[in-house]
Amino acid sequence: MAEHPEFAGNPLYIGGDSYSGYTVPVAALEIADHPEDDLNLVGYLVGNAATDNKYDAGGKVPFMHGMGLISDELYEAAQSSCEGDFVTTPPRNAQCANALQDITRATWATNSVHILEPQCGFAAPRPPTTQTADVFSARRRSARMLVREQDMLRLPVECGDNGYRLSYTWADDAEVRETLGIRDGSVGAWSRCTLLAHFRHDVPSAIPYHRNLTQRGYRGLVYNGDHDMGMTFVGTQAWIRTLGYPVVAPWRPWYANRQVAGYTTEYAYNLTFATVKGGGHTAPEYRPKECLAMLDRWTSNDGKL
Repeated sequence: MAEHPEFAGNPLYIGGDSYSGYTVPVAALEIADHPEDDLNLVGYLVGNAATDNKYDAGGKVPFMHGMGLISDELYEAAQSSCEGDFVTTPPRNAQCANALQDITRATWATNSVHILEPQCGFAAPRPPTTQTADVFSARRRSARMLVREQDMLRLPVECGDNGYRLSYTWADDAEVRETLGIRDGSVGAWSRCTLLAHFRHDVPSAIPYHRNLTQRGYRGLVYNGDHDMGMTFVGTQAWIRTLGYPVVAPWRPWYANRQVAGYTTEYAYNLTFATVKGGGHTAPEYRPKECLAMLDRWTSNDGKL
């Protein structure tokens, strides 16, 4: 702002997707707490947002059932034996553990970022668990193989995350590294989302930040691509309900280009929840036109869709 004072009065929105579900509310609240910086913060938005593992992970089994990925019998077995708790580790009893294992067997090959997309292997390393180490290792090898053994023209067109795979080739290109100022020997091979064990997680839940910001009058937009199995709209709705905000405008469709683009609920304290129909993780990657329309309408229509 010091270098560009002409922007000082502009309305400011902080936004991001996925893991930014933690960093966006934290950054927005930091700005809100320092009015002396003269930043005209109006609101914030998060999409397919990591928020609180209790709800992020807890929404997956109901989502799978609602989307027809698991049977009524599997769902009811998990519900009754786990008593609605699909997150606690280890599971509360043997029956719950068996039910969750059956669900994993039924869904492990489904693409978690978009359940209608083919499973092309992970385009980023992920931490293996004891039960899934072999599966994760195989998928990581699959992702690496696509980068090493196929050039840009031969990557399967049906893999929606090809750009992520190509990032390995691009970021390790000698000219790119030189342009970025990476000194020889300082950084090894580049990797997306590398596990950084030396960092600590000091925000276990972003929910208090949402409550703080919205109750102070800032607009909030929380949206989900409705085909994302990793950060589900079911889990997002569950944590929003913990705020206890009254519904101002109940569930209804919202439109883009005269077509239903998703569904939305408006809550008190200027909080809006929306789904993006057909969107995955993250929604703007799969439905860019609709998400742009959503953003334009929300920022220009007093936080309404």
